Amino acid sequence: MSDLISTYIYGFNQISIDLVSISYFHFDFHLLIWAVVHNYDRESKEKLFLVENIINSKYAESGFRLTTIIMEENDKILVPSEFKYFKDLSFQNQYLKNSDLLN
Repeated sequence: MSDLISTYIYGFNQISIDLVSISYFHFDFHLLIWAVVHNYDRESKEKLFLVENIINSKYAESGFRLTTIIMEENDKILVPSEFKYFKDLSFQNQYLKNSDLLN
């Protein structure tokens, strides 16, 4: 699971997505991403789905799965308590060392 998370962080940083907040929850072979985008920010939504598709194609054979839940600021829906926030995706550089998302 840590490889999946590190690959997600790497892909997220490569594509440069502007979000209000992002959090995650994982269980078994599934990673859920809860992303809050700025209101009417179609570009960020498309980029989030692009990263999701790349991750899911990369890890399909191993059984891992990523699902992205996208909210806008004015949806005012609270992040479920099970989710943990990525305070800053770039802070997790230790995960990026062996990531090969774009290879």
